[in-house]
Amino acid sequence: MPAEWFRLNSTETYNMDGTTKTSDYLNDKKTLIGIGLLIIVGFLLLIVRKHRSMVKAKAGLEEVSWENLDWAPPKLNLSHYHVPGKICKDLVPLEAAFYLEVPFKSILSGMIAAMENEKILEIVSRSPFKVRTNRSPEINKLGEYETQLFYALSDDGEFSQQELSDLMQLIVKNIQKKAWDCDIEATKDYYRKQMEEWQNANIPEEERSRYAYDNHNWLWYHWYYGHHPYYNYSYHYRNPHDYEYDIPVNDDHLYAPSNDVLNNINVCHDACHSACHSACHSACHSACHSACHSACVSGGSH
Repeated sequence: MPAEWFRLNSTETYNMDGTTKTSDYLNDKKTLIGIGLLIIVGFLLLIVRKHRSMVKAKAGLEEVSWENLDWAPPKLNLSHYHVPGKICKDLVPLEAAFYLEVPFKSILSGMIAAMENEKILEIVSRSPFKVRTNRSPEINKLGEYETQLFYALSDDGEFSQQELSDLMQLIVKNIQKKAWDCDIEATKDYYRKQMEEWQNANIPEEERSRYAYDNHNWLWYHWYYGHHPYYNYSYHYRNPHDYEYDIPVNDDHLYAPSNDVLNNINVCHDACHSACHSACHSACHSACHSACHSACVSGGSH
């Protein structure tokens, strides 16, 4: 081999330009950090924007919610549905009780108590609530709601949630047909006076003090019972709420004070609720999907 190949002193020395390489590295790092900050800021702005849209949507829902509607005209634009002073005079006693905000549980308990007095049924047990029907009444004279209640109990002696829901919806539907454009407070006052007049004519004066603290929530039962053409009513004291807490009503699903019913009389709640629910669901789903997708993509997940 030629000796020149082994002459080390002739080999060029490699000098690393450290200053240049470090600067390039720092510049690249700053660029990445800047891009990352821009992504984070953009993501946060997206979240804030979507949050505001959801808050706005929630506020819109509250405006049409049963619980938050204020039906005292002229506070709402919907007040034109009411004809001032118009009274719905053809509500049957059970519908009037619903209209006067007697809870659904109380109405059911009163209906059962009346049927028990008439020997149509008897209570087998209270926990669980179970009855036995003793005779078949003349269904065509019993009344629409009493007939549905009787059939609900005659097969197995128990209520199902669906049977109770069907009965409540039937009452609501019939009230809607009759009283959709009536003056709510005027109609309430009319039925309160009807009950008071009936009380003065049918309940002994010495007994009226029993209803002093919960007048219309108890009196409705005797007014209902006394007006039923099929029942043989004669006054005797009874608490119409005896079975209120024994009836297996799912409060979240069925407990419906008349405020809800009255609101539903004047607007198509189901349609409004469905539309708002769909719109908000779509907006929320889109917002969450976009946010999660952005987070996953920027984070490198799939």
